[in-house]
Amino acid sequence: MPTIATVLDRHVTLQCASLDRIFLNAYPQRLQTSDGLVRFLRRDGPIPSPALLQRRSERFVNDLRRYASERELPWIVFDRRERKEERMQPLLAAAAARGRGGLVAVGVAQERNWGWHARKLTRGQAVSFDFSRGSVFVNQYYLYILDDEFGPSFIKYSGYAPWCGRVWLNGHEWAKRQLGKRGIAFEPLDNGFRSVADPSALAEICAGLGPREVDQFFDRWTTALPSPLGPQDRADGYRYSLSLLQVEVADTLVFDRPMRGRQFFEALLRNELALGRPSQISLLFGRRITRATPGHFRTRIIDEDTTVAMQVEYKRATLKQYLV
Repeated sequence: MPTIATVLDRHVTLQCASLDRIFLNAYPQRLQTSDGLVRFLRRDGPIPSPALLQRRSERFVNDLRRYASERELPWIVFDRRERKEERMQPLLAAAAARGRGGLVAVGVAQERNWGWHARKLTRGQAVSFDFSRGSVFVNQYYLYILDDEFGPSFIKYSGYAPWCGRVWLNGHEWAKRQLGKRGIAFEPLDNGFRSVADPSALAEICAGLGPREVDQFFDRWTTALPSPLGPQDRADGYRYSLSLLQVEVADTLVFDRPMRGRQFFEALLRNELALGRPSQISLLFGRRITRATPGHFRTRIIDEDTTVAMQVEYKRATLKQYLV
C-alpha cells in the first residue's frame, strides 16, 4: 500500500496553504469600562443617562432601515433556529451574478450578548447612574456585503450599548479575486481551488493576506454604511478594534486521481491516531500538559455518509482533517 511520502511525492497536482474562514470580534475599546462609557455619554449631556444610549441605538437602527429602504434591499428577520448562511447565500449569489457589490441585505436576529445595565442613584436632588456589565437578549443586525476584495462577507452589530459586533470573511474568496485581478486562470471549488495556471502566484497571494487587508475591509464598510459609532464619534477617537475569534487555516492538497486522495487519507489516519494524546498535543500546540490541564485529549474519527474526518481537540482549538 502506498505511503504518505510516495503519494505526496508523485501524485499531488496542487498544494495551497491559506487562510479560510476568518471570524473576528469588533468592539469599541474605549466603551468597555464604565468610566469610559460615562465620558462618552457626557459629550451628549451633563447627566450620563441610559436614555442617551437608547437614543443612539434607535438612531443607528433608523439609519440602517432608511439606507436599506432607499436601495430596496431585503430586511430579513431570522427565525430562531434558522441557518443564516443558507438563507443569505442565494441573495449574495444573485448580487454577484448582477455584478452588484455593496450591501446586499440586512438580517435581524435576537441573540444573547453582554451590555451595560444602568442603576439610578439619587442624593437629595442630585441624580446619577451607575453602570455595570450584564447579559442581555437583544437584536443583532447582520449587514451582508458583497465586497470587491473579499466577496461574500458580513459585519454584525449589537443593537445595545456598547454595540459590539462580529466580522466574517473568507480567505479563499479573497485569493480568487486577487487571481482574477492578475488575469491568472484558475478552476475554483466552493471553498478552494482545483487548479491554477500559476501555483507560485497563488502561494504568494495566499501568504499576502494579513491584518492590513482585514482592517481595510472593516474601515471601508464602517464608513460607507450606517454604524452605531458615527463620523463625529470616530473623529473623537471612538473607534472599533478587531480581535481574532476563530480562524481556519487550510492546507489543501489536490491529487491527480480520486483514488490517490483516499490512499493518502487512509495512510494519514493510521499514522496520526495518537495525535490526541497529551504527549503529542504538547508538541502540536507548544504547551506543557499536566493532570491539571483542562479539556479532553483524544483523536476522533467521524464517519458521516461518505465523508470521513479526523479531529484532534485541545481546549478551544480543533485540528480537523477530512477528504472531499
